[in-house]
Amino acid sequence: MKVLHHYIENTEIKIFLKKVLIISGILHLLSAIFSTGFYHWDEQYQIYEFLGAKLGFTSFSDLTWEYPHKMRSWIQPGLYYLFAKPMTWIGLGSPFTMAFVFRLITSAIGFISLFYLNLATLKWIKDFKYSKWAILLTHFLWFMPFIQSRTSSESMSGALFALAIALITLNEKENKLRTHFAIGLLMGLSFQFRFQMGFTVMFAWFWQLFLGNRYYKGIILQAFAIIVCFGLEILIAKWGYGEWTFTPWNYVYENLVLNKQAGWGGMPWYDYFRLTFARGVPPISLFIVFGVTFFWMTNPKHLLTWATLPLLVIHSAISAKALRYMFPIACFTPILMTLFYVDLQRMNIPLKEMTRKNWFRKLLRLTWGLNIILLMIFTFKPANSMVNLMSYLYSSKINNVQLYGTNIFRPIDHPANFFKSSDLNYKMYSDINEMLASKETTYKIVDRVKWAKLGLERDCQIRYSTLPSFLINFSSFKFIEKTRAWTLLECK
Repeated sequence: MKVLHHYIENTEIKIFLKKVLIISGILHLLSAIFSTGFYHWDEQYQIYEFLGAKLGFTSFSDLTWEYPHKMRSWIQPGLYYLFAKPMTWIGLGSPFTMAFVFRLITSAIGFISLFYLNLATLKWIKDFKYSKWAILLTHFLWFMPFIQSRTSSESMSGALFALAIALITLNEKENKLRTHFAIGLLMGLSFQFRFQMGFTVMFAWFWQLFLGNRYYKGIILQAFAIIVCFGLEILIAKWGYGEWTFTPWNYVYENLVLNKQAGWGGMPWYDYFRLTFARGVPPISLFIVFGVTFFWMTNPKHLLTWATLPLLVIHSAISAKALRYMFPIACFTPILMTLFYVDLQRMNIPLKEMTRKNWFRKLLRLTWGLNIILLMIFTFKPANSMVNLMSYLYSSKINNVQLYGTNIFRPIDHPANFFKSSDLNYKMYSDINEMLASKETTYKIVDRVKWAKLGLERDCQIRYSTLPSFLINFSSFKFIEKTRAWTLLECK
């Protein structure tokens, strides 16, 4: 831990941070183990299926429409390919083993970025009474390990960008040229992993140019490193698509020039505030929305404002919106909230007095307790339990199944072949009774509790379910019967 000793002299802070890192490291590992599946379809179809095409798991013709338009970066599938291909040579070619390794890699990069953010936090917030809470929240905000174990472009891009921002702060006085080059590489790779980070990267670079230490030699070196990353992307795209192309421009052309992004929804500009509040779990989300917004308003020249606000602004201007688009800046939210609270203590306004009331302190304790409960749940919760059923089918070597409801092997208009055994054959049914009566195979897959119950009434047995069997056997409430539960029935 030479880095820790280099930046921190206070023994108390060192001991505190080491304890936090140990617990956080365990949570990141557990999340990598248990957070199976994908959070959003893009994680499956733009990462796993692209990689699967290179590994021979699927056909290039089965990839989504982005592939023929050459508008998706190959840099993340390419990174995973460097690990996946050797794994197939040594007999570890199971897609589920590979996916665990990928989650572990992504989570480890995210964990490292949090560590460096902690070091930068101690410079942004000098008073340890406050900075320790920013550090705790950075690691233990309920969604943090879950997001960082996602094998998505948002998670990878966000981790690399956070590391770059931390290094900008830590290198502000030393101005080591090799660190400036590393910052440029990190920002360039962040953009190549997710093209929407372009404005965020640009404004972080502008901040150094206009408001930072203005060390022009280092800033120019960063720009050179970013250009190097463009060259890397072109080479990797040639490997991925089989011909020379410029993927970032293809992405902009298809989504903005041809306006194809409008087909994914037309939400108002302020919808991210609603999404964050609703899905961020009140009252936790209340502190996030309020604290971050007011920090931006009261600290317009701060590096973190320039590094985070542009992502919200650019996505607010685009009609298609999803909370995952904000994942790249999620790790900054605890720091922004704490910085605003610190600023608040220096303001002579009624809000400051409210934070000192007894009821407010009780609300904080309640919120922290709720956060810990959610942290435990989401550390062990699968991102998509559908993949757990596919893992069972793969390990059980079941080769013929019938399905009713959602087709787990083709959940959208394209097949999901990465986690599917090449020997497995399936048949879809539009009538549940017809499927249960069929004798072609004994294995039937349904996606709801009520269909699983119907199978039990026909003397079928549950071989596997993503919901505990006793809930299926004894459920009598309608809301439970409609619950999603991927279930494999054996009907002899």
